[in-house]
Amino acid sequence: MGTNPSNAFVELDARFDAEVNLIYTTAKTGGYHTNVAEGSRVHETRESTSYAALCLRSDDPGRISRGQAVLRQVLALQETDTLAATFGIWSWFYEEPLSRMTPADWNWADFIGARLLLILAESSEKLDVETLARLKDAIERAAMSIFRRQAPVSYTNIAIMGSGVCAAAGERLGRPLLLEYGRNKLRAVLKLAQEVGCFSEYNSPTYTMVAIEECERILAIVGDEEIRRAATDLHAAAWKMVAEHWHQPTRQWAGPHGRAYSDLLPETTLRRIERAIGRQLVPGAVSAEDVEEVSPLPCPKELVEHFVTPITTSRTLRQILDSDPDGVAKIATTWLAPTCCLSSVTREHTWNQRRDIIAYWQVGEQTAVFKAQWLLDGRDMAGMRMAATQVHNRVLMSLYPLYDCGAWHPLFFIPKDSTHAANDLRLRFVLRGPGVKVEQRSASVFDLVGGDHTMRIITSPGDFDSTVVRWQTTQENGTAMLDAVCVDTPQKVNFHSLRVRLAAGLQLLRGGEKGVGGQVTIEDVAGQRKVEWAESGMEALMLPAAARPFSW
Repeated sequence: MGTNPSNAFVELDARFDAEVNLIYTTAKTGGYHTNVAEGSRVHETRESTSYAALCLRSDDPGRISRGQAVLRQVLALQETDTLAATFGIWSWFYEEPLSRMTPADWNWADFIGARLLLILAESSEKLDVETLARLKDAIERAAMSIFRRQAPVSYTNIAIMGSGVCAAAGERLGRPLLLEYGRNKLRAVLKLAQEVGCFSEYNSPTYTMVAIEECERILAIVGDEEIRRAATDLHAAAWKMVAEHWHQPTRQWAGPHGRAYSDLLPETTLRRIERAIGRQLVPGAVSAEDVEEVSPLPCPKELVEHFVTPITTSRTLRQILDSDPDGVAKIATTWLAPTCCLSSVTREHTWNQRRDIIAYWQVGEQTAVFKAQWLLDGRDMAGMRMAATQVHNRVLMSLYPLYDCGAWHPLFFIPKDSTHAANDLRLRFVLRGPGVKVEQRSASVFDLVGGDHTMRIITSPGDFDSTVVRWQTTQENGTAMLDAVCVDTPQKVNFHSLRVRLAAGLQLLRGGEKGVGGQVTIEDVAGQRKVEWAESGMEALMLPAAARPFSW
């Protein structure tokens, strides 16, 4: 949490609620796990645990007393019933018990347990006897919840975090079984990452940083040499992923992103990278007092130049992510150019945490961002599979429906018969940035323009079941959009029987580049759908003609 955490107290202290001894915040829900309304005032268990750790690091008796009070309240919120399915975990919010969550989030055993272990490692001598005993009991429950759950090693950030919790609990509580489990689990995570060449949550600005921080937590609190070696190797692998995808001109993490919570990097992530590379990325001094739960370790020296050296020659990075039962490999493609970057993935669902097609370029002092979305009533919906092929600055894309899939989270609230109530369904291409605009060049060609860069979109005639797709443009302050409107009246849509014919060719043009023309065509061939853009120089895109069951 920084060498001198006093400044960190200012903002957190302002949100401390002495009536419940927790930190309050504004709920950000994502639409699942909780019934708490977005924007509600709530007391969050994870942030409160971090605040307790910060207070207990202080030498001020008042701070230490407050830290103990917050810690005791957090400990009281853990499920302690050994027969309960939720044994060992916490709810997100004080206001919503585990029994009212939809469903409870088992990851909270990992998230809270990791922070409790940091308190045990750093501040146990500041706790009274009763609180220390309760802390150890809570850690053991969290570790046993993790052990019982057996999260797959492909769930990288949770697998790393859970490995650290179990290993540290095993060492500090004298539980050899937990240490062995943590050691074996982290070794398995490393093996999978080495085999695939990346994490399952591929190129994720959110979860790659979590993986880095959890490896650093393991190195701070676990003594076992084997697990420390695995954590060191995973730490280096994660930084390699960041460095290879870094677009220095825009100071953005180029896509495609397997898990993301925002389109542009938050300043906290930029500052975190700055501290690791020892170089400035954004204006302003690098603060040594930003809140850090664990002191960051340096990024490997050989990778630092990726973050600070201008890109002078375009290059393309391709990463095979996995294979598919239908025989189509999932491949991430990232094109990095001196002024812009464009990325896509050959097949991926349209959940709001995915960035299947995304581009960045500079507009003055700001960064424009372009992306493709599938929207249900204005929100990203997980019910489509986007398919794409990319060569340099060009992407040919299409999509097909997924059934047995929830709207806002693929695994939650799956509707009966895969039928979704919809007022509006559409494919959207959106560009956000200063002064952006949309221009229609012909009946099938549209430009989304930002500064001296243009995303040219060549559309195909489209059908959504028996409805002809209508292409619509919208321009607002700082936003330019091209939508393929599929539904605009209330109706129920069965995604199991749904048939969609919809495709587009994208090309990111710089300065006075003319680009390629031609048409994007869709043809049914032997039970598949063939999408072609002959003038692009790319191979045809083949995808299922019918809906497919959801799979990750």
